[in-house]
Amino acid sequence: RRQRQMCIRDRVYGAEALVRWDLPGNGLVYPDSFIPLFEKDGSIVDLDFYMLEKTCRYLEHWIAEGRGPLSVSVNFSRVTLYQKYFYEHFLEIVDRYHIPHEFIEAEITESAFNEITDVVLRVLTSLKNAGFNISMDDFGAGYSNLNVLSKLPIQVIKLDREFLWEMDYSDNVRGIVSCVVTLAHTMDTRVVCEGVEQEEHVAFLREIGCDCAQGYYFSKPLKAEEFTRRYPDFGKSLAEAEA
Repeated sequence: RRQRQMCIRDRVYGAEALVRWDLPGNGLVYPDSFIPLFEKDGSIVDLDFYMLEKTCRYLEHWIAEGRGPLSVSVNFSRVTLYQKYFYEHFLEIVDRYHIPHEFIEAEITESAFNEITDVVLRVLTSLKNAGFNISMDDFGAGYSNLNVLSKLPIQVIKLDREFLWEMDYSDNVRGIVSCVVTLAHTMDTRVVCEGVEQEEHVAFLREIGCDCAQGYYFSKPLKAEEFTRRYPDFGKSLAEAEA
């Protein structure tokens, strides 16, 4: 499934690859219910690389059809990052499908950066140097160490959706979001705000100069085929694409 990421200037910037478990008799099971179990028994490694391969296969078809560039972010667990051959396996999958590296964004939760080792930092830096984008997901959900943040090889910060949900009840939260955007820009880092559900959210994010946003206001998660059908002219402005 894909959830589109909108540039605040009304352009579809990219998409995030989301996993759902279709359990017979129970319907769709969401990641919060099974990811912790997968991390505990180690099967999260197989799932993460499966999602990367599915994304690359989708992009291969997208490119073959002559469509414009599409950046897709793929989530990786801390457990997967610590695999000995993570970098080699990551690179092998992407290059097997001949996907330009800038089309793939490795998305890693903020908590995964806590007490992260130099080995993993070198791996992430190698990915960045190879042309991949690195993003920190759920920024603000944990205890962000600004000293560490300045040393991380990330190009994108994804603000946790809780900020927007609490913003309606606190002017302090509005100030925090604005400061985070300013801080990120001083480090030449883009900001994507998650959980956008109201027009007022979009107006506020435009006002403070946030780069991109994603959430149900723009689109609920879509199957890949539906994403392709709905956004055949990816890269054009929203008004142009839906005209």
